[in-house]
Amino acid sequence: MANLDFSSNSILLLFLLVNACLYEYVSSLPILLNASRSDIKHEELLPPDHVAGAHMEKDGDVNKDYHHEAFLGTLIKEGKLVWENLAGYKLLIETFHKVDVNKDHRIVKEELENWIHDRILEHFEASKNNSLNIFIKMDHDKDGGMTWPEYKAQLLGLDPAKVENDNKTITADLSNSFGKEADNWMKADNNKDGKLDVNEFLAFQHPEHNFRTLVYMADEMIPHFDTNHDGKITLEEFTQLPPGEVDEADAEMDRQYQREKAEEFKRDMDMNNDNIVTKDEMIAYLDPRHKQHAMKEADYLIRVSDRDRDGRISEHEMLMKYEVFTGSSFSNYAHVLHDEF
Repeated sequence: MANLDFSSNSILLLFLLVNACLYEYVSSLPILLNASRSDIKHEELLPPDHVAGAHMEKDGDVNKDYHHEAFLGTLIKEGKLVWENLAGYKLLIETFHKVDVNKDHRIVKEELENWIHDRILEHFEASKNNSLNIFIKMDHDKDGGMTWPEYKAQLLGLDPAKVENDNKTITADLSNSFGKEADNWMKADNNKDGKLDVNEFLAFQHPEHNFRTLVYMADEMIPHFDTNHDGKITLEEFTQLPPGEVDEADAEMDRQYQREKAEEFKRDMDMNNDNIVTKDEMIAYLDPRHKQHAMKEADYLIRVSDRDRDGRISEHEMLMKYEVFTGSSFSNYAHVLHDEF
């Protein structure tokens, strides 16, 4: 047998090679599997909780900015219209005249319905385009499909090329802090091929864009409120508060919260006014594109702003209720409105 002569340099080189191989293994699968939410580096890649132009947040809370988003569309930023000097006031007047199709200085219900429906679809297209841009950016191998490890790696700021073959991590993630995202990912994978194409990725980021995932959303949200487990939601169930005692200041906030939820339930959820929301009603409620939303929102805006009760809105009436239409406050300019109108 030949004598093996290992110099110290050879041993060191061998050690470094073995260590490098181990590092490659350890730095891919374990890091991806053992990551927690605190390791997320790019939160903008997560599906948004707030869906502009939709009535309900994904966590089940009512979207308080809905009225502003439904009327102003993508003109607003973070649920508010920015007032700088009188720029916001002028923009509101300009918007009024865009809604007023027949130019009679009065907005009727049909004009308002059509305007609101178009603005909701505008939000829909904006979120669709944003999802497409994210998909193009994250599909690093440009094969038109994204695996869960490919997505999760980039969410964590890791190189997806090192973990692209490890699609088994999604089953493990179902029971950890990424369980909600992993579950929604698997639901969006319509053809069950282990990866999402651009349309399936849209359904993952925005379930409200796809009827099948809307059904999933309804199935998840109904138990959130359905205390007697009959598959439906009553007004009492929707407005109930968590158990426990609160001080008087918090109690008043709770009562206001209940009033707002009750109004939402009666105005936008309970279509046949029987004080019960069924699964079909919940699906329609969660679908921003359903024309009923524009119809009900037009009814609401006219009801709260029509001061002379003629069934129409004038420029003056809209400006007197600017906070309903914009969610903004420009009290310093309130006298201007009275002077001009």
